[in-house]
Amino acid sequence: MSAAVPVIASGVGGLPEVVRDRETGLLWKTRPPRWPRRRQLAGDPAFARRMGQAARRAVIENFTVDRMVRRTMEFITRCSHDGSLSRAVVRIADRQFS
Repeated sequence: MSAAVPVIASGVGGLPEVVRDRETGLLWKTRPPRWPRRRQLAGDPAFARRMGQAARRAVIENFTVDRMVRRTMEFITRCSHDGSLSRAVVRIADRQFS
């Protein structure tokens, strides 16, 4: 996605949260999975290009290091009653990324 290439992925687990079907890539739910989707992309290069560009924008908007760290810290803070766990993680992160 960060290379502006549409993704063809299985529509299970957490993948549908990342790949939006027919917007940033194509999801399949049954077998045989990929061949019809590959033909769909190969048959419509403009559609594939638009999805690739949307995929790149989604990565830039949603999956930066800063945003992922912030979301992880928010999750840890919610899991920690007094916030001490999140402070410990911040100290570790500061050492790792300094």
